Formats: sequence, C-alpha cells, structure tokens
Amino acid sequence: MGCLRSNCGRSSRPQCPSARLLWGLDSRCRSASSARHLTMTSSQILRAARAELPRWARSDLFSWCEEMEIDSPDLASAILHVSLPTLANWRRDPAGEVPPRVVACAFGYEAWRGAGLGERVNFAEPTRPWFDSWLARNGIDGYGRFAKEMGYPRQRAGDWFHDGRHPEWLVQACLGLEALRLDLIPGNSRTARVVLAKV
Repeated sequence: MGCLRSNCGRSSRPQCPSARLLWGLDSRCRSASSARHLTMTSSQILRAARAELPRWARSDLFSWCEEMEIDSPDLASAILHVSLPTLANWRRDPAGEVPPRVVACAFGYEAWRGAGLGERVNFAEPTRPWFDSWLARNGIDGYGRFAKEMGYPRQRAGDWFHDGRHPEWLVQACLGLEALRLDLIPGNSRTARVVLAKV
C-alpha cells in the first residue's frame, strides 16, 4: 500500500490539490494532463480507476489508520463508513481484502485533509442530479457499474436516492476515486486550501 501523506516517510507524494478541481467546478484550473483524462472512453477510465485504486489487505487499512493518526475504532468507523463489529472482525483476520469502496473512502479522506479542510469530513447531502452528473463526467455507465467497481451489490444501487436514501460513503468514495483517476494526489505539486462546493 502506498501512503499519500507527504510527511509519513513511506512516500514522497504531495498532498491533494484543490477539491474544487476534483469536482470539476473550476475548469480554468484543470491541467493538460487532467483534461486528457476527461477525453478517455468509459472502459479506459474504469481500467485506470482499477489500476489506481489499489487492493488493500485489512492489515494495510490498519497501517493507513496509524499513519493518518486515526487512533480509535469509533473514529475509524466514522471516517471509513464501516461498522465497529466489521472493524473488529477485520482486526482478527488481517489477511482478508478490504472492499474497494473503503479504499476509495480512505483516499477521499486524504483528499479532504490534503486540501486543508480539516480532520472531520463534512459533505453536503448528495442529490441524484449531482451523482448523475458525476458519473457522466467520469464516463461511468450507470449506478450498477459504479456499485460493482466499489464492491457493492449492483441490485441495491437502483434504490439510491429513493426517499432521500443513499450510502453514507458515496460522496467520499467519489472524491477519492476522482482524485486518484485524475492523478491529482500522487503526481501533482499544487496544494490549495479550498472550500468544497455544495454538492
């Protein structure tokens, strides 16, 4: 597992740049390399997303928590959107694999902190139009495809946003996936304190 923190000693990668850029809210800030990514086909984007979103063993996740100074199960549960019993089970069996959505949430948390937005992630509630726009911008064909990429049951994705319901991890995973897909965390030297626009 590679660490995205610039000061942890495991990697020299810089922290995340502008979260505005991640959400496509300021096209003037986009670099040529990120513009290149926006012209990729859906299958190319999904291949790139899979390549950039590493597979983590549970032990990798707990190492990441230590590096990020997430020192309590309650805090890890809140940040990663994983129940306390699940974290306890993972601790007992550290060789198992972490679902992709949890890895994406970890990178979303790093993107949030790297943009200087604080220790606690606080996203506005997502809406169906926002998520539809995000999927289209990232070339992902539908809720089912996104759910599959995140290791989430495709059948349940069809219920998202009915009666205002959606997975708690959704926006944070989107932020992490887009940050990695656009190669903004590992290879971009720009770091900015920004206010994440209302979703």
